[in-house]
Amino acid sequence: MRRGQPSAAVVLVMAGQCGLVVLSSGCSDPGPGADAEVPDAPLGWDGSVEAEEVRVWDGESLAMSSRWRVSSQPEYSMVLDSVDLIIAGRTSRIPRFVTEGVFLSDGRVALIYSTGGSSQPDSLLLHFIDPASGEEVGILAPRGEDGGFLDWVSFSMAAIEQGFVLVGDNTDYSGPVRPMERTVLDVWYADRDGVFTRPRSSVNVDGGFLGTFADGSLVMWTRPVTVDTTIVTGIVAARATQGLPQGAEGEPGEVLFTTANRRNPDRHEVRASWTSHPARVTVVAGDTIWVLPTERPELVAVHRSGDVLLMVEWDAGDRSISPGAPPDFWKGAERFPAAAELQLGADGLLYVKRWTVLDHRGPMRGPEWLVFSQAGDLVARLDVPLGWRVLEFGHEEVLVVASEDDGPDEVRIHAIERQPG
Repeated sequence: MRRGQPSAAVVLVMAGQCGLVVLSSGCSDPGPGADAEVPDAPLGWDGSVEAEEVRVWDGESLAMSSRWRVSSQPEYSMVLDSVDLIIAGRTSRIPRFVTEGVFLSDGRVALIYSTGGSSQPDSLLLHFIDPASGEEVGILAPRGEDGGFLDWVSFSMAAIEQGFVLVGDNTDYSGPVRPMERTVLDVWYADRDGVFTRPRSSVNVDGGFLGTFADGSLVMWTRPVTVDTTIVTGIVAARATQGLPQGAEGEPGEVLFTTANRRNPDRHEVRASWTSHPARVTVVAGDTIWVLPTERPELVAVHRSGDVLLMVEWDAGDRSISPGAPPDFWKGAERFPAAAELQLGADGLLYVKRWTVLDHRGPMRGPEWLVFSQAGDLVARLDVPLGWRVLEFGHEEVLVVASEDDGPDEVRIHAIERQPG
């Protein structure tokens, strides 16, 4: 493996039948109905990863890569309004909060609002924006079997060819008595205009939603399981079952592989505060799961068959914990992670948000993103202003939520200016 070259070094490493990827039924194509227990052997912290191909980008490669930056003035901006919520019998006015956003192929943008367990019937769930015309259309949450509006506690969205898949928990936690914990999540399908096209379905996975495979099966992360010094999270494939949760519990998912995060040594079941949530470091493209599996500077492509197809590595420099770093925040770590977030852009590129160190005060989520193709090519380094929450990268544009001078949040679209290296 040659390092210090402008282009990536390519090394072929033949993996075993499954490598460190753990399947519940060998390496055959996964299907619904398999055992969803999280295996003991994680593809996790400091674990070696064997891949069919490894591409390595050294410091010189990074220095010579193209530099992109975000334009200072937005091409579109919308200030988020406030909404009345009834909490414990009292009406409160709180700012609306956008949880996710995607670019659509017709030029529109789709946003998901957080409604919470105490949302009112007129609370928006989806919001479609046409930046070219300024037209905005709000979509209310779907109604339950009794005709009443459902109170979504948490939910995630994935855009598919036909429209959207929404997966969430609509149990009402606003009452005086907390209901029993559910392992069934509700699944809704909507077309590109936000019209709900199927009755409520359910999926029997206690965790969260990551995306869909090409055949429409759902890719989920499972609730973490504590293993020694790590917390292991399984990534599973499952299919939704139509009908009420009481009558159709949803088919359990099959474990495709596992990944591990350091746990807080003082709190047995809690991830260390400097590790990333599974939903922030895992994306789905076709039948491939891309994941940042460890704290090392590596990005791994795992096919749904269980094969580790590609691993991309880059030079992350010195990541040792500085003496001035907050001891509680970094307790148990010798070095800080190389990456904080992974996104798959509407342009098909992979965006990896790096950690950085400013003025020797300790690590923080930095403004630089590394941009890779799905073939493992280093495309560019992109600078995004601090304080912006990126919803999605598009074709030479980025959708963000930004707030300045303690003002209200704004949804913005900024152009990405592509500059030569």
